Amino acid sequence: MDGIVLECPQLRSLDLTTWNIAYEEGDEFSTLLALTSNLKLPALSVLKVACVQNDDEKEKDVVFTSICSLIQRSSSPITVLHFDHGDVLTKDLSQLLHSTPTLEDIRITRTTPGLVTTEVIQKLIVDSTASEDPIVPRLRSLTFSGVCGKLQPRLVGHFIQSRWSTDADDSFRSVKRLQVLELRGSFRSPDNFQHSVFSLLDQHIKEGISFAVFRD
Repeated sequence: MDGIVLECPQLRSLDLTTWNIAYEEGDEFSTLLALTSNLKLPALSVLKVACVQNDDEKEKDVVFTSICSLIQRSSSPITVLHFDHGDVLTKDLSQLLHSTPTLEDIRITRTTPGLVTTEVIQKLIVDSTASEDPIVPRLRSLTFSGVCGKLQPRLVGHFIQSRWSTDADDSFRSVKRLQVLELRGSFRSPDNFQHSVFSLLDQHIKEGISFAVFRD
C-alpha cells in the first residue's frame, strides 16, 4: 500500500492491538506502521494503540512517529490518545502536544525511560504572561510513564496550579482544569514525591484532582 492513502471519513474511534513483535533481524516492517502510514481519518476522535502485548520487547519509535503523522495528516478533532508499550521520541511527544489542541485525555504507558523531561512539563505550564497560546488547553486527564528521575516536585506542582488558575484571566478561560494526573518513572520514592507535590497545592485543588506517582 506504499503511496496509497485510505480515507475513512466517518470513522470516529479506532482501537488497535498487536500481540507479538512483527520485526525480524534487520527488518523495519511493522503491521502498525504500515496501517498508520496509509490512513486518513478526518473524523477521528478516539485513538487507542496497544503494542506487542505478548512480548517483552516494546514497539519501535517509528510507530508513534507514524501515529503523529496520521493525526496531522487527518486534521481530525482527536480528544483521546492512548499509546501503550512502544518507544517514543521526546521530539515527537513535544510536537504532538504543540500541534493537537483538541486533546483532552492523553495516556502514554510502558514507554521509553526518560521520555518525559523537565522541558516537556515546562511546556505544559499555562503562563498568562506568555505571548503564545497554551498548548493542549482542553487537557483533563494525563498519564505519563517514562518520567525522568530528575523531575522536581516544585515543577509538577507549578504545572498543576497553572491548570487550575486560569478562570480569572479572560484570555485563558478556554483552558480546562486538569482532573487526573498519573506519573510513572524512575522516582526514588514515589510516595515522597507525591506528598511534596501535594504540599504545594491549594486545598481546593487537592480536593479536585486525582494525582498519583509510581515507580516504573
